[in-house]
Amino acid sequence: MMKHPLRSFTGGVCLSAVLLATFSHETSAQQLASLVTTKASVKEQPQAQPEQRSLSQVLKTIEQQFQINLLYKDQLIRHQQVALPNLEGQSAERVLHELLTPLQLQANFISEGYYTITPIQPDVAPLPQRRSASGMLPALTAPQLALQQPAAQRPAAQVSGQVTDAAGEGIPGVNVLEKGTTNGTITDIEGRFVLNVSDNATLVFSAVGYLSQEAMVGSQTSLSITLEDDVKALEEVVVVGYGTTRKSDITGAVSSVGAKEIVARGTTSPMAALQGQVAGVNITSNTGLPGSGFNINIRGVNSLSSSGGQPLFVVDGVMTDNINFLNPMDIERIDILKDASSTAIYGSRGSNGVVIVTTKSGTGLQGKTQFSYQGYVGMRTIANMPDFLDAEEGVLYTMNRDIHKKLYRGDALTAPDDLYGFPSSGDDHAYWLDVINNKKYYDWTGEMLKPSVQTNHFISAAGGSDKVSFLVGAGYQGENGNIKSQNYQKFNFKGRVDANVTKQWSMGANINLAYTDRELRSENAMRQLFRMPLYTPAYDDNGEWIQVPMRGISGNVSPIGELMHNKFNTQQYYLISNFYLDFKPIDWISLKSTFSPNTRFTREGTYWDPAATKSGSGAQMSNAIDFSYIWDNQLHAGRQFGAHRIDYDFIYSMQLNRYEYLYGYGWDLPFNSEFYNLGSANFLNTASSFQKSTLMSYTNRVNYSFLDKYILTATARWDGSSKLAPGHKWAFFPSAAVAWRVSEEDFLRNISAVNNLKLRLSYGYTGNNNINPYVTQFAVNTQTYYDWNGNVANGFRPSAIANKQLTWERTREWNLGVDFGLLNNRISGEVNIYDRLSLDLLMERKLAVPTGWASMMDNVGSVSNKGIEVQLRTINVRTKDFSWETNFTFSSNRNAIVELYGKKEDDVPNRWFIGEPVQVVYAMEFDGVWQKDELAEADRRTLEGTAKVKDLNGDGVIDIDNDMRVLGSPLPTWMGGLSTTFRYKGFDLTANVYTKQGVFIYSPFHREFTDFNSKQILDVPYYVRDNPITEARYSNTYPQPTYQGQYWGEDAEDYGYPGFNKDASFVRLQNVTLGYTLPASALERIGIADLRVYVNALNPYVWTKYEGFDPEWGGASMSGENANSTAFSIYQLGTTINF
Repeated sequence: MMKHPLRSFTGGVCLSAVLLATFSHETSAQQLASLVTTKASVKEQPQAQPEQRSLSQVLKTIEQQFQINLLYKDQLIRHQQVALPNLEGQSAERVLHELLTPLQLQANFISEGYYTITPIQPDVAPLPQRRSASGMLPALTAPQLALQQPAAQRPAAQVSGQVTDAAGEGIPGVNVLEKGTTNGTITDIEGRFVLNVSDNATLVFSAVGYLSQEAMVGSQTSLSITLEDDVKALEEVVVVGYGTTRKSDITGAVSSVGAKEIVARGTTSPMAALQGQVAGVNITSNTGLPGSGFNINIRGVNSLSSSGGQPLFVVDGVMTDNINFLNPMDIERIDILKDASSTAIYGSRGSNGVVIVTTKSGTGLQGKTQFSYQGYVGMRTIANMPDFLDAEEGVLYTMNRDIHKKLYRGDALTAPDDLYGFPSSGDDHAYWLDVINNKKYYDWTGEMLKPSVQTNHFISAAGGSDKVSFLVGAGYQGENGNIKSQNYQKFNFKGRVDANVTKQWSMGANINLAYTDRELRSENAMRQLFRMPLYTPAYDDNGEWIQVPMRGISGNVSPIGELMHNKFNTQQYYLISNFYLDFKPIDWISLKSTFSPNTRFTREGTYWDPAATKSGSGAQMSNAIDFSYIWDNQLHAGRQFGAHRIDYDFIYSMQLNRYEYLYGYGWDLPFNSEFYNLGSANFLNTASSFQKSTLMSYTNRVNYSFLDKYILTATARWDGSSKLAPGHKWAFFPSAAVAWRVSEEDFLRNISAVNNLKLRLSYGYTGNNNINPYVTQFAVNTQTYYDWNGNVANGFRPSAIANKQLTWERTREWNLGVDFGLLNNRISGEVNIYDRLSLDLLMERKLAVPTGWASMMDNVGSVSNKGIEVQLRTINVRTKDFSWETNFTFSSNRNAIVELYGKKEDDVPNRWFIGEPVQVVYAMEFDGVWQKDELAEADRRTLEGTAKVKDLNGDGVIDIDNDMRVLGSPLPTWMGGLSTTFRYKGFDLTANVYTKQGVFIYSPFHREFTDFNSKQILDVPYYVRDNPITEARYSNTYPQPTYQGQYWGEDAEDYGYPGFNKDASFVRLQNVTLGYTLPASALERIGIADLRVYVNALNPYVWTKYEGFDPEWGGASMSGENANSTAFSIYQLGTTINF
């Protein structure tokens, strides 16, 4: 059987109908062929006791024999047992007729090589026709057919219209038949039709994958028909790595997300669009900055590193380290391979899972060029703004800081002009006295954080012929930050062509080019902005901005100066491409060679102006070039042997990675040339580096199917890496999986409620060599200076000790899964239970001081991940005009360290504990604030209002060794997603909710804004002692505003920052979309095939106890780029147009 994308049926649209409609547009005479039953006189051949086989298996044999594609509803052929007909010397039409007619089925010719199988209509008499030389039935045009009908049935009027699905999209290839006659046609690529009909005619509309519908014409001349989804007629095709397979034949854990689901989220990043849609996939945004990246973990954290091990990304067969450079509107589908059986084909690169992205192509648009535009414009607004002190509260807080300092020290409570906490003399005192008395305050966040614009546009042209298909497209994404001068732009250009040169040879090329420009102005501007108390002025009496607004209190430079004069810019060019040549010497063998080069150029530049530094000017620039290629050579053989189907793949792969880096830094520049003239600086420093590595692989994969019920997949891969030392370079990664389609067994035949039931079991190994290329060699790469006979000499030394015993990380995993479809597939989904153990993890380990080295790369331990994943889809209501569908995801993962350094002993300095997750919060437990009445009189001056912690072992002594424990983990205990869609006629309403629960983090935000330093803080109930100046406040949640004790503030690091550890669980309303698809009749006159407009609210609300900007990135640093991390909501207006 040919594995062809036309065998898929995704989102209720039969892709094969595109070919049908296009062909019918070119040759209307062939329209009737899809309605006519093929007949021929067949001489019966006696057979002695023919072997009975499943009809599904026999159809696959016929497909393989005649190199055709048969498209049919699964329920039509389920449980049918037939004898294999004689195939020698017969045409495909004759064999199908002989096989299907006794079953009251018929094969309908669509176009060369494509047929649908449908029930024989009792009221449609087959027309005997003489065959052409090719064996095909000559088709009749509608006028020719009309002449063969009785006069009473001949067409008397013309009716036109459009057939759409529940989403309002046109359905190509729908059979439109005048009931009781053979008069009919099919819809074109936009779902439109024109047909001459008799008086009082009734039309029957039918299509593979949809419920048939009748409509009386009456006096109408235009009809608008909406077909409801039926049980999926054609199996979904899933990309599994170096090939595709039917969903029903999958033996591993693979999840897929289609283009509609990706685009519907309205995000500028493909990763953001995946959040909550796939069980077992944890995706977290780094910050709220425009163009910020994402971290993704599939089935937990497999590494001891901070990132936890990112998956492999494959874009159109090209391996990349991320997909942020893609425009979501160019993506056709994303398939996520989660278990070892699925990822084993990628060997050492697939241990953390594989994300396969398929971008759009022109396949299926023969004889027609389709133009498409998708785009939206949105308003980005600040959301979930933390509650900071206002100006008056800030003045009071500053006074209380000074008052409590004096109370703690026992000093007298006096201050000039009662201005506690502010400079007590000189110009600075006069400055603040004027500011406070005249309330020259400035709303820093209110004035500098403003709504901004986000936009995304993608236009494409796709089409082709039976020999060549093509697609060209271009996209633009623009997103401004909510602080002035920050912006992000991304340009995408895409070209793809696939050609069938001859019957045996095919070739193609695919190129994606992305250019991004990200301007943040300053790494620290946002942090400086939030540090400014609202009582601090921004401009002087002359309207000039004040360089240091907090005179005499803090030296922080005004963020106005940073945004006006500094520059922090990143530009990136990313090119990925592949070129392939495919040769089929015989029908069941193919040889394919694919060369996939890709390159990325990144330039980062930073400029610091004297206005922002208060001293000199400086700049730095770095240029990085990543180049890699992969050359894959693949042999595929697939053949049917009776009830047996065997597919074999052998892949030989070579990969090269090359990285070059150049860095320059200059200080004391003579003039503002930003970072383009570093050589003019009085102080200059440079650095450069180079890396190169190669990987060679041999892979064997076998897929075996018996009776289309019992399926086996086995993979064996050998990887050799240049990164490892001789004797450790090569590793072997095997896997195997079995599946049993229980629903195909006889004992489930009479249970109509069960449409699909499949059990899966897989076991296998994958690997990882994620280390720098030269760690197994002594690299003399660190400059050093030493005394040589009294003179300073320049030399070089190794930067680290080499470890020639490094070997591969290995990950063992088993997976037990079940796929199900119930009640005519109104309820469908899958459940997976898995157990993953990662061994010989590669990590820096600390060394004893006498070695002379601080650390060394080593295979240090093992980590376990065990969990469950559930995906569920329900069709709750489905009527002619209204439908309601829901999708649920749930996953829970238990992450634990199993072993460290060959022992089951904790590594406390690295915060690694046996039996605990890789990432933990290890700290003392905050136990409130010392109250006045808890303390003896002698202790009140130094202890009242300070933070206290729990004595965990109850020995009366607080110490690090006995009173610290694991309080929680940033890794969620469970995640879930809910998506619900309502459709009424042309309207659609969709809402998505996403949640992470059991998330416990150390919060840099709280360290920054509740450490009670001399800057802005959150509006929290801090403790205020009895004093004659301000009102007392007794709090047990936050200590006094200064001298908070050793367990609070910046000095509490040794105790794990007890006061800054927070629950960051959340429930997020990801988006709400309301759309309307215009009727086809309203679009015909202006030449538009279909048009949908929509409004979308992205991230409109989040439910959480976390007080910071956003719980999703609550663990982000408050220094550098990540400090620019305010939460946001986006409100969009968009459209999709096809011509």
